[in-house]
Amino acid sequence: SKILLARSPRHPEKMFTTLAGFVEAGETFEDAVKREVYEESGMRVDDDVKYLKSQPWPFPQSSMIAFRARCDSSVPLNLDEEELVEARWFTREEVRRACKVEGPVMRPEVAGEL
Repeated sequence: SKILLARSPRHPEKMFTTLAGFVEAGETFEDAVKREVYEESGMRVDDDVKYLKSQPWPFPQSSMIAFRARCDSSVPLNLDEEELVEARWFTREEVRRACKVEGPVMRPEVAGEL
């Protein structure tokens, strides 16, 4: 019923996104999800990593692939402070409210409405 979202140093305050990363050579997508989530947040993902969707990405030789993964939200976060400024668990209602904000959320004045 919650989602872990994080803010990187390049994002304005209040703008949180899903965790993201790159697949290493010889690594499955599912293992990349587990590794990236652990490296960035300290959270251990269970083995039930599910593919959701993919979309084009504007960088050469890249794709964005979405997965759903589960972990124990009662475990304290341990952030990689070079990658993330903050992270926290959001409820469905908080996400729904944030989705109603209009405009480019990378602009600090728009992100401030989140």
